[in-house]
Amino acid sequence: MKRKVPFLILSGIAPLLCMAHPGHGETGGFTITHYIVEPIHVFTGIFLLSLSVAVFSYIKRKAKLAK
Repeated sequence: MKRKVPFLILSGIAPLLCMAHPGHGETGGFTITHYIVEPIHVFTGIFLLSLSVAVFSYIKRKAKLAK
């Protein structure tokens, strides 16, 4: 559980890093359309998802080698 806490905190803070960007409000501020259409949110989501998968597989591989 101790290993998961920093990643949970980072994934919780990530949306705050993308709040102010050019073009905010053109597609309706806080609608789902805004988060799907705006490239900054899409790329950030893909990056965080791939980072999470990489870290998860690294931890699983390291645990398997330790056995």
